[in-house]
Amino acid sequence: MAQAHFPDRIRTLIAQEIDAYIPRARDQIAHGDGRSLSVDWHRKTLAEFQSALVEPAPLEVIFSGGVEMECWSVTRTNGCYRVVYLPMADYFSLVVESKFGPVDINVHGDALGCFGSV
Repeated sequence: MAQAHFPDRIRTLIAQEIDAYIPRARDQIAHGDGRSLSVDWHRKTLAEFQSALVEPAPLEVIFSGGVEMECWSVTRTNGCYRVVYLPMADYFSLVVESKFGPVDINVHGDALGCFGSV
């Protein structure tokens, strides 16, 4: 996939997630420890996610072992975290901001799931 197509791919993936999110939330999506989170929690998370979205932009991310890869910023940072798209894997990641730049913390999957994990 050519680099120029990544922003369109990112927008498509996010639009599909948003369209499917609230119907899934109605079924009380289970939290990792087995608790169900309320539909209100999911609606709030979706609203916060939509508010944090930015136009996709290239961003160097540091991975395990100091490997750097070009990813695409998807949300603005909240001071600690942001969601990025990993083009080589075709999924999203939560990264932590550091004095060295964004660092992958091995939270991968859909954009809303990464965003909602913090």
